[in-house]
Order: sequence, then C-alpha cells, then structure tokens
Amino acid sequence: MITDINMLLAEDQTLPTDGTPVISENVIDLGAAGLDLGAGTPIYFNAIITTLSTSGSNTLTLEVRDGAAAAAADALILFAAFCPHTTGLKIKCPLPSDVARYVSMYMTASGTLTAGTITAFLSLD
Repeated sequence: MITDINMLLAEDQTLPTDGTPVISENVIDLGAAGLDLGAGTPIYFNAIITTLSTSGSNTLTLEVRDGAAAAAADALILFAAFCPHTTGLKIKCPLPSDVARYVSMYMTASGTLTAGTITAFLSLD
C-alpha cells in the first residue's frame, strides 16, 4: 500500500500515558485544494502500533472524529477502537460515506502504558 503524505494523521507519534486524550499531530482536510478522492470512493482509517512499552495490562482507545471545522468541539466520533498491549497491531476500518470535511484521531491510554508510538493514515484501499 502506498500512503499519501496528505492523508497522514500521525507518523510514529508518541502515545499518551497519563489518561489525557491527545489529538493526532495532523488533522486531514478532505476538502483541501488538490485533494480529489473521487465521489463515492471509500476511505479507510488505518493505524499501526509501531512500538509499545508496558509494565502490565493497558488499553489504548482510538477515536476517529470528523467535523465541519479543523478543531470542532462538536466533532462526531466515527468509531472507537480499544487496543490491547500489542506492538505491531494493525487496525483498518472504513469511514462512513458522509464523513465531514476534517478528520482527526484522539488517543487515550489507561492502565500501565509507559511509552509507545503510533502511525495512522487514511487510504483508498
């Protein structure tokens, strides 16, 4: 799979460890000039836990959100994934066809997560 830099939500972004939600380093503007996905083209959210360090059990919650503005407080949660402590874990999920213009990812850790990184992006396959 070829990833597009314009569709990258996070690249080896440090995972939160204190239970505070953290937004992805990038918010994707699906309405940006030059970004033509084609009408009706399915879009997929992809995430890979690239590294993870724990001292016990933990859960990482990923929320993919969309909104009409880049930092919309009323952004809808498109879906949430609960990840066990597994390095190399891959998640792929289709976004709804009526996704709003801006897409972001929020991450929250619980348990004993001490360090880790994630790469997340949108793709057409």
